[in-house]
This record gives sequence, C-alpha cells and structure tokens, in this order.
Amino acid sequence: MQNGEVSATERAVIGCLLARGSASRPDLAMAVGMSKPAMRELVGRLCDSGLLREIGEMPSGRRGADPVHFRVATERAYCAGVELQAGVARAVVSDLSGAPLATAEKAEPGSYGDRFTAVVRLAARRAGIRTRDLAKVVVGVPGVVTPDHDLDFVAERPELAPGFRDQLSAALGCTVELENDMNLAAIAEARLGAGRGAASFTLLVLDEAVAAASVIGDRLIRGAHGYAGELGLIPAFEVAPGVTVPGIHALAGSAGLERLAASVGLSVAGLLADESGPGTAAGQARQHLVNRVAQLAAVVCAVTDAERIVLAGATARAGGARLAVAVRRVLRERTGMRATVSLAEVGPQSVATGALFLAVDAARAKVFGGSLTPTQGEEGDSAGSAVA
Repeated sequence: MQNGEVSATERAVIGCLLARGSASRPDLAMAVGMSKPAMRELVGRLCDSGLLREIGEMPSGRRGADPVHFRVATERAYCAGVELQAGVARAVVSDLSGAPLATAEKAEPGSYGDRFTAVVRLAARRAGIRTRDLAKVVVGVPGVVTPDHDLDFVAERPELAPGFRDQLSAALGCTVELENDMNLAAIAEARLGAGRGAASFTLLVLDEAVAAASVIGDRLIRGAHGYAGELGLIPAFEVAPGVTVPGIHALAGSAGLERLAASVGLSVAGLLADESGPGTAAGQARQHLVNRVAQLAAVVCAVTDAERIVLAGATARAGGARLAVAVRRVLRERTGMRATVSLAEVGPQSVATGALFLAVDAARAKVFGGSLTPTQGEEGDSAGSAVA
C-alpha cells in the first residue's frame, strides 16, 4: 500500500478474507500465491491502515501453536438495500461484509418518500447506526431508471418522476441511487438463486405487470436508456386497419390470465392446479395459458438467446415446477429454442437483496480502491462477487 492506495494483491487478500470471514497469514499466502514473509508484511500494512483487524488465535487442528486469524474491518462503512413499492417498503442494512445486520418493513399509507425514510431509519436504528452513517443506499423502484440512477418513466405514478433520487438523498442525508426493481431481483437470482452458475439468464416476471431482466456474461443488461426488459411498454400491434393484437400485459399479465381462467370458472391458481385432461375446457384453457407464457419466453430468447429462463411473480408461484416444465416443452417444440426454464428461488426479499448487493459493491470499491473478486477456490457467493 502506497500513499493510501490499495494494490491489486492487497485487494485479492481482502476479497479472500471477505469470502472466508477470517484466515491466517499462511492460509492467505497459499490462497494468493505469495511467500509467507511477503504475506506477513502485506497483512501488517493492511492492519496499520485500519483495513484489517487481528482477531486472535483460532484452532487449526494441526500440531503446534494455533495460527492468528485476521478479518476485514467491515465496520468502516454501512449500506442499505431498499425495495419501494406502492403499498410497502422493505430495507436491509449491512456493513462491508454484506451480511444483513437488520431488516425492516413498512406497509402503511403515505407517500413513497415517507415510506422510504421511515423504513430506512427503522432498519438503521435496529442495526445500531444512524442514517448518515450509510455510505450507499440503493433503492429498487418500478419503472425505467436512467443510466445515472434517477427515474425516467413510471406509468401512473406521478410521485415517481425525475429528481426522485435527489429527493431521497436529501431526506436521508446520504448517497441514494435508484435501480429498476426487476433488475435487482435478477441480481439476487444471479448470486443466490436460480441464475447462479448460468452463463446467461433472463428473469421473466409474470405478475400484474410483465417484465424481464437479463444477465449475460455476468453483466446486467440495462440498455442505453434503462428500458431493457420493459416488456409492458410494447404496444398492441395493428395487423389490419382497425384490428390490433393485444399487448403483452393484456395477454400475460395477471388480469389477462385471470380473464382466461374465469372463462372456465377458475382462478389462475385453480387452473394451473387443475388435473383435467387436454380435451376438457379447463385443460384447453390451461394449455392456452402455458402457450402465452411460452410465447413471451420465445420473444425474450429470440433477443438474448439466454441459457436459462427464470420464471417469477404470482403466476409462476401458482404454476410451480409444473408450469416451468410445460413452458420449456412448448418453447422447444414450437421454436427449437433450447433454453432451460426454472423457477425463481430468492423469494419476496429479492429486490432489497439485489439492492444491498449493489450498495455493498459500491461501498467496497470506494473503501478498498477497486472491485473485489474472490480468489480462485473461494466460494464467490459473498456480496463481492459482483454482477456489474
């Protein structure tokens, strides 16, 4: 370390310690390919700078004295990931380790801004810190987010408009960035869930709204203006004068699918659970629902050729593995596309979890002078294994 700058080798040691929690100097020397004397000097410099902490001897199970272990001084910065929706706000706070220290949820009347400040303050208080101690807060919001992390467009939400990012930053007195909620859910799936290990995947969200988020080559695809994955903005197509094909929401959104299910006297959940044969009205309606989802998956695959389609949202939860298998079969039979189809795994906290990953990545880069990649052989599922 020279003039306060952290070298690539020093960042490799820090990344290794973040992945392991703690380690001895001999283990670190082996992990990064350094001599033991050189590692002793490097660890000493990092401790003197306050980036590492000595935590004492730890049992090794080997003969001789137990080795002294070190950890990263993760308390040097705190972060928050937030999900902000019309009826609820969720927040999770961590230090640089990425491990949650506290969570909070607010489901109450009021403005988006009021819910945001209330939930972050509550989570910070539970973590034993002040909101001004937060180095970075990333907030997942519906709608289009610009490359500089402000709002561009949200349908039917007048409060969510350009300048909302600065409004939230001023309310908390710390740095706030916005990100599309489905993009954040995809980041969570990439690191912890159904997207893990895939060279490319698309999260296809089947809810009141229909949306997608794609990760290709470990990079989240946002697009030039933040509109990537906004399937609901695709307009109805005019196929003849005065004749249009319904838009994506009308076909595959919750309202459209509920109308389809209601035509045979069932809900979407009931239709997807129904065991009636293919010759029955219910069986035909169920196949029609599967076909709609498969057609939507085909549209996405035709653009990204993703290795994996990950289904999320209310319809996916109602259909479960049976829906995923049926969609994959139709996709392959009708198009020849070979994407696998699976279900999202992270759950209702996926947006806040993805937001926390990005917040921790940014805070680590600031504190340690660059991105941290776990050393070869490490698990790589800490917040440092970034999806850019």
